[in-house]
Amino acid sequence: MNRVDLSDGVPTPLRYLSIATITLAVTMSSLDNSMVNVAVPAVARDLNIPPASAIWLVSIYQIALAVTLLPLSNLGEIFGYRRVYLCGLTLFTISSAAVAASNSFLTIMLARCMQGLGAAGILSVNIALIRFVYPKHELGKGIGINSFVAASAFTAGAPVGSLIIKYFGWHGLFAVNVPTGIIAFLVALYSIPKTPVFARSFDLGGAFLYSAAFGLLLFTFNGFGHEQSWWLMAALVFGTVLFWWAYLQREGQKPTPLLPIDLIRLPLFRMAVLTSICSFIAQMSAILVLPFFIEHIGYHDPAVIGLLTTPWPAAVIVTALVAGNLVDRFSAAQLCTGGLLLLAAGLASLAVLEVGASPIRIACSMAVCGVGFGLFQSPNNWALISAAPPARSGAASGSLNSARLVGQSLGAAIVAIMLTEFGPNGAPSICLFFGAGGAIIAACVSALRLGAYATRSREAAEAAAVSSGAHDNRTEAMDSSLLNDVVFKIEAREYREVLRGRYSIHDMMAGRPPVSGEVLAKAKVLVTTGFAGASEDEIRMMPNLSLICCIGTGYENVDIPAARRRGVIVTHGAGANASAVADHAVAILLAIMRNIYMFNMVAKQDLWRGNLGPRPIPTGKRAGVIGLGAIGQRIARRLEAFDMDIGYHSRSEKPEFSWRYYSSVVDLARDVDCLIVAAPGGTDTFHIIDDEVLSALGPNGFLVNVSRGSLVDTDALVRRLKAGGIAGAALDVFEEEPSIPSALRELSNVILTPHVAAFAPEVHTVSTKLLLQNIEGFLRCGAVVSPVPEMRDTPAVTR
Repeated sequence: MNRVDLSDGVPTPLRYLSIATITLAVTMSSLDNSMVNVAVPAVARDLNIPPASAIWLVSIYQIALAVTLLPLSNLGEIFGYRRVYLCGLTLFTISSAAVAASNSFLTIMLARCMQGLGAAGILSVNIALIRFVYPKHELGKGIGINSFVAASAFTAGAPVGSLIIKYFGWHGLFAVNVPTGIIAFLVALYSIPKTPVFARSFDLGGAFLYSAAFGLLLFTFNGFGHEQSWWLMAALVFGTVLFWWAYLQREGQKPTPLLPIDLIRLPLFRMAVLTSICSFIAQMSAILVLPFFIEHIGYHDPAVIGLLTTPWPAAVIVTALVAGNLVDRFSAAQLCTGGLLLLAAGLASLAVLEVGASPIRIACSMAVCGVGFGLFQSPNNWALISAAPPARSGAASGSLNSARLVGQSLGAAIVAIMLTEFGPNGAPSICLFFGAGGAIIAACVSALRLGAYATRSREAAEAAAVSSGAHDNRTEAMDSSLLNDVVFKIEAREYREVLRGRYSIHDMMAGRPPVSGEVLAKAKVLVTTGFAGASEDEIRMMPNLSLICCIGTGYENVDIPAARRRGVIVTHGAGANASAVADHAVAILLAIMRNIYMFNMVAKQDLWRGNLGPRPIPTGKRAGVIGLGAIGQRIARRLEAFDMDIGYHSRSEKPEFSWRYYSSVVDLARDVDCLIVAAPGGTDTFHIIDDEVLSALGPNGFLVNVSRGSLVDTDALVRRLKAGGIAGAALDVFEEEPSIPSALRELSNVILTPHVAAFAPEVHTVSTKLLLQNIEGFLRCGAVVSPVPEMRDTPAVTR
């Protein structure tokens, strides 16, 4: 598979094949995780082992999956999601064949452990792959397809598994994965794209401590369930405490630890995780014992057992299809709480069934459980993801899966305890009552969030009122004392100090104490930058948000369509830093062309000129400017003073300027001696300076970047600089700020400055005045002075 342009997804034919292999792999892993439940009685009888021991078939898979999910997701960022996905799919397929061919409980357990590891390789990166497969405007569609397939496959596992067991035996549950896995692997080789990787090392020590701590925790749960000896349980408890203490000591203070401790500190995130854990305890407590329970009340045919459990997954699937629309009328907390109470009622109604209960009576109770669980799952997933900042979306996604696995493992341990204590006839009713109690506890936790989320219908009403401009209270005089909460998503100390005393300042940065739910509910102003941005999830987290102020010119990571839908005005520091950035661009261009750094160093060492050769001057050279906004125009005018011949590339030709326009960046690079990047960031300009452009610039060319680090392919630049493919580079911005790649720091033909082009007192004075004008003008009369271009047709701006 060749690398393709991933700035807006992959081409349509490949997209269909990519989502096909991803959903096929997710279907296999999800089905395998659930349909093994109905095989537990058959395996116990066939291998002549106690039912409680047979539960390990489920537990060992879940433990292996749980402890490796987050580390494998981290490996995907470093080595590529495609590699982790293909390795996981391969391991899952091979281990499935091993289980299907085994008749020894020990070999089956080892193969099931490998299956869990393979499933973790698939599930840890599937959402990340979808981000690169689908274009931005269809990303929700891709994630929705994946979530629907995963939920449907898991809930359909019981009836599908029952049918397979009836006709092919329990070995057939695993054999079916082999041809499916081979097909998915072959399609993946062709269709799954190579994705960008992050140049950092894998924290092996942190991953080991996390996996050991999490694994020991789950083994402890299961140890209680299987009545292990007291000394073994004591050792497990001691080991669990020791490894968690060691992990928290090592990772607890990191801004983005493997286990998202920073997110757990957020109240809404924490409650969503707790709700999920309690809910999956209830679900697993029921699903594992339902085959035993249905046998106990008089139905012994595996196919009949599968059919009687079908209403539950069928109801989940149907409810999941409409749950998203219900969020338009009800909040996530309301839907989750109501759904969990329905689940509790359904489980209780199953628990009181008597021997000989009619199939219709069983089906009705199953359907109630399915409707309740379907109402809970999707809204709670949305609540959990939206509670996290966008930069921690991967950790939030991993937490979602981990919470599910912890709940299911606890549920499996509880079932094992009950089966050991009360046997396969008495335990099911007790487990169903226990599950009902767990669902009620989950509903109580969910209810604590009532009022924290605005419904989408309310958001839409606000947006409609703003777009119409009809008597919106934000366009009339406001009492600023009632609107004094300003949330900062950036450090920007100098700007905070100016606002301090006039407004109450709150910090939304990762790694800091979280903003309280009360503040998020009432705050109307968010201050950010184009780099930090503001996602749709963050906008949703602030139901009364009315104004987003970007310090600086850029606003590429602010979700403008989401802001417009909500009626939120977005402003930026248009032109405030243009002169400073242009001056800096010329300064570092001169520094790299004239080799100022090296001349300064040898002079201070009293080496006179040393072995340094003569350096070129800009006069008479050809300069190319990428991006002809306020900054690009000023750069071009300054370079004209050096008698340089100016060419430019932008979204469209600017006929008001006499400079030569190039429709292709490659053609511009080929015709100039110096290439200065001053275009905005975002997906449209991601890696616009790639290896082809650098090759066209040539061994005598110089590159300057004062816009965004994402515009330059750093790996390609390093290769060209090391090989003499270009003469030198001057960079003020980097892809992974504030981290500067060591490969760049070690090169002598590079000038680096730490994003300080606009770091000037003159810029601070102008930008501060602009920020105050935007905030105070908006809060007093609904008017702003520097809206982003997409907002200039909105009523609440000054003309």
